[in-house]
Amino acid sequence: MLPGRALLLVGDPSSLPAIMTILESTDRPEDARTILLRDDAAHEIPLEAAAAAVSEWVHRDREDALDACVHAIVESWRPDYVWVAGEATTLKSARHYLRHKAGYNKDSSQMVGYWRRGSASDRYEGEVITRGQELLADGARLTPQDLDELSVEIA
Repeated sequence: MLPGRALLLVGDPSSLPAIMTILESTDRPEDARTILLRDDAAHEIPLEAAAAAVSEWVHRDREDALDACVHAIVESWRPDYVWVAGEATTLKSARHYLRHKAGYNKDSSQMVGYWRRGSASDRYEGEVITRGQELLADGARLTPQDLDELSVEIA
């Protein structure tokens, strides 16, 4: 995606297939940091070693924890490019900080609200997570493509 550039990726389980694809496409995954949001520890999905080494899970309902994590990474490391996607309301504060205080613009970032809590897609995301956890419990090894296809099977 962006060879040779430091990346910050922020998202929730709905953005995990895209995050994993971005990490797989980078020349140097060690130059990426990922912040993944979750409702609780049961929603953490085991990541491949390269992704797990650069990822941190943050509780979705602790907006201050997400903001603190984003601020710390940007202030200490200053990634070249920031990619943020997931539930629109949860990410609002982080997006505001990145655009208006940290100075990331449309050339140095992409920020997308994939869905809104309480909508039909909220229930849909829960079904995808549950199905993925069932497959993992049965010993399946899920690739980004597998995760994406889970959403197609449910639809």
